[in-house]
Amino acid sequence: MPTWINYVPHPAQIEIHHARDKRFRCVCTGRRFGKTLCLAAELADRGSHEGGGEFGWVAPTYNVAERGVEAFRTVCGEVVNVIGRAPCRVEIPGLNGGPLSRVWFLSADNPDNIRGFGFRGLVIDEAAAIPVDVWHYVLRPTIAQTLGWAVFVSTPKGRNWFYDLFTRGLDPTETEYASF
Repeated sequence: MPTWINYVPHPAQIEIHHARDKRFRCVCTGRRFGKTLCLAAELADRGSHEGGGEFGWVAPTYNVAERGVEAFRTVCGEVVNVIGRAPCRVEIPGLNGGPLSRVWFLSADNPDNIRGFGFRGLVIDEAAAIPVDVWHYVLRPTIAQTLGWAVFVSTPKGRNWFYDLFTRGLDPTETEYASF
């Protein structure tokens, strides 16, 4: 990670980072684990190293998405620019003058506002609180053209679609998935 990132992962977060080669990762942990900081640091790292591009951070509401913006401010300080409001975006400078990356913070409470975006990667924050149809018909198409990746982070909320994705990550035959 770049030296300007203010983040020291604990061992469980390191495991999540080491699974970047998986297209779909599910992170199901309790509160205060550090899911948001973990993914903000990873997106900052990817954005600065991977040659620019658009990334998405989708939460059930803009209030929850705002926590992701605050995590970027904590992890990156003044290096990143926060622009706009509902939706806002974070701009991440590329290393050595490389192209800029943008992370768009969006809300799933009105999923039609997400249509039309195309992302290289997607963080779905509090995924268990987002309806399954939003994933299938709105979010998944945003990474289809780029063959992008998605990380689903959430606290547990029963046996829903997030639970189903999590179990896929535990199945050794599902090689594109990993669960933590």
